Amino acid sequence: MDRINKLQKILSRKKLDGLLVSNITNVQYLSGFTGSSADILLTAKENYFITDSRYLEQAQQVLNLKQVLNLEKEIKNGFVLVREEKGLIKTLKRLLQKQGLKNLGLETNSLTYDQYQELLKELSFIELVPTYGLVQKLRLIKDEDEIHKIKHAAQIAEDAFKVLLPFIKEGVSEYDLAIELEYLIKKKGGEIAFETIVLSGRHSSLPHGKPSHKKLARGDFILFDWGARYKGYNCDLSRTLLLGNPTHRQKLVYNTVKNAQEETLKNLNPGIKFAQLNKIATEQIGKNGLKRFFRHSLGHGVGLEVHELPKVGHSNRGTVKPGMVVTIEPGVYIPSFGGVRIEDTVLVTDKGHKVLIDKVSKELMVL
Repeated sequence: MDRINKLQKILSRKKLDGLLVSNITNVQYLSGFTGSSADILLTAKENYFITDSRYLEQAQQVLNLKQVLNLEKEIKNGFVLVREEKGLIKTLKRLLQKQGLKNLGLETNSLTYDQYQELLKELSFIELVPTYGLVQKLRLIKDEDEIHKIKHAAQIAEDAFKVLLPFIKEGVSEYDLAIELEYLIKKKGGEIAFETIVLSGRHSSLPHGKPSHKKLARGDFILFDWGARYKGYNCDLSRTLLLGNPTHRQKLVYNTVKNAQEETLKNLNPGIKFAQLNKIATEQIGKNGLKRFFRHSLGHGVGLEVHELPKVGHSNRGTVKPGMVVTIEPGVYIPSFGGVRIEDTVLVTDKGHKVLIDKVSKELMVL
């Protein structure tokens, strides 16, 4: 209920009588529900959890309800379970009329234009107010349980990669390594956070390329970007290996990225601005004339989603705060040559930070 209480206070400050939470990840954050279809209606008097008949039993288990009724039933953690009837909007209309609300906040980033038009038509008796990121901003600061789950996800991802290392050799395809790594993550009790990236040789210059049936060859950079999910929470990490002896240019590119990450992490403390962190990484990469090959932001938040707030980039003037979990992932991607990315999932602490990836070296691994 702590998360609900915090959100209720935000609604009160914004003079909103209610909020429709339609982003399914936000629904999970507020309720613990992991199904794919549900909405939450928050009001000053009641908090409604709305889902259809497919998910009533699952909602019953998650929300500690002893018996699911066809319409609604108050439950232990402050929600009322409501069975969606004749579509969400018809159900919502009935609840809003019952509560007598004057206005309702909407998560505009989660609604299609058609859905919004239907809401305008069916809920003409109430003022609809656009809101932006109210729940996402609560999710910025992780509690102890969330941090534990992210740490465990990172442990699974690391352990899986360590088992994979002997399989990384000349003649093995990118695709085979990707699916083997995903298998190992699942075998160790995790889920796949996102489609695993394995890119070699020239392919590694594609920051978010897809694994192909190209086989590893001597002289290739091999870029891995993978993550595990544990009980809904994700980690995200990248490492770049080399098959065969490195050239001078390969050493230069790798060390440039490694130094950029190290310098950024030295400065990752509460109070620094995200834009400043991005500037530090960019300037480090620029020292060796490679700035134009750093093609993305420095990082992003990680939690229930692999990519969530905060954005760690030049456009974010916000400040780093304890409890945030972010990635730090500088990279250099040179067309027709290859690319290097080094990425860690990092917890911001009261006095600094803690890298949650500690079993996979960031020194250049030469195979």
